[in-house]
Amino acid sequence: MLMSKSLFLMSKSDYFCVGLWIAGSIGVVAAVIYFWRWLASMNLQRYEIARAIPLLLITPLALVGLKLWHRRHNEWTWIPAAIMVITVAVDPLFYWLNFNPSIDKRFFYPTSEGIDRLKKDPETWRLMGVAGALPANTASYYQLQDALGYDAMTYTRYYDFMVMIDPGFKDLVAALEIDKLASKPWNPRTRLFDEWVLGLLASKNEGFLPFLRQANYWNSVVRTIHNRRLLDLMNVKYLVSPPGWFPDATLQDLELVYDKEMRIYLNKTVLPRAIAVNRWIVANSDQEAIRLLSDPEFDLARTAVVQNPEPSTKTVEQPASIPMR
Repeated sequence: MLMSKSLFLMSKSDYFCVGLWIAGSIGVVAAVIYFWRWLASMNLQRYEIARAIPLLLITPLALVGLKLWHRRHNEWTWIPAAIMVITVAVDPLFYWLNFNPSIDKRFFYPTSEGIDRLKKDPETWRLMGVAGALPANTASYYQLQDALGYDAMTYTRYYDFMVMIDPGFKDLVAALEIDKLASKPWNPRTRLFDEWVLGLLASKNEGFLPFLRQANYWNSVVRTIHNRRLLDLMNVKYLVSPPGWFPDATLQDLELVYDKEMRIYLNKTVLPRAIAVNRWIVANSDQEAIRLLSDPEFDLARTAVVQNPEPSTKTVEQPASIPMR
């Protein structure tokens, strides 16, 4: 119906063709101007201009051609209408054909020497990626057990436990670098989100920022390790990092066993996945349990922290801890 209406207007007035071309040209030019900073930042100016100029030239030529053809063949209105409908239908299909191409399976999640090295360890252990190495859910594809779990619903106690390892684990302000947004260089990929965050902060009271420091609920990135003894308790045998990452003073006892496309550090003091201990300490709250586990003097290999024990519970003394694998 729209095609027929357009052809009817074309047959009645030449001004409609001129106006349609002018409106389309203004739209194309306006789009190029509006997105110019994005295009420049991604070095696509020539690419887009090379396509905009033919569009500005071909459009009026096509309109003139349709107009002249319609004057000579006024009774065959359905032909240009059919051509326009087919063009509109085929054009997006032409550009979408290769949008989701078929790719050889081996190019999806390709393995590496580092991954192969980890998979050769027959023992039961976990790894932990730091500084962005092995993002959430990545290790599970290779059947490697990640101490960070997977990117889904986060158990509250685990969330609090990770804060003992990385004090900034809950800090959404640090993760988004909110303190630097105002002076952040213009970035086409994050501009809209950055402006939205700044506008949100401006609309909230002063209590909103402290809230964000405890609100990074979906975090799966460890940036620093404050209490490395807890890695032993979590059965973290390997620490995986990017090539340029170096452990701080608290991790100097780790052994670098692989250094190519990734770095793999071996934790020689890792505890078994499960152990039987010969004593325990009762904690009356989650906060007290966290305090006990964070205490450098607390023996993680021989003492358990329990909460809300049964009245009949008694301390059982054993000669030594019994590893269970």
